[in-house]
Amino acid sequence: MRGVLLLPAALLCACAVASGGSYALGPGVASYDALAAATEKCRADGGQVVLRGDYDKRDLGSYECKLGGAR
Repeated sequence: MRGVLLLPAALLCACAVASGGSYALGPGVASYDALAAATEKCRADGGQVVLRGDYDKRDLGSYECKLGGAR
């Protein structure tokens, strides 16, 4: 049952990346090393890491990778 639910989620993520959208960095503490690794991956994907709205800058999930021309 889990596999059936994960496949649509994976396809949704792939579509967001392909369309020039953005993706959240995921759960965890936004340490220097975690942000550096996420920034490197995001740049490799052609994006830029940004802090979302009024979120907590200490939480990695508060950041997202903006891809392409996404604003």
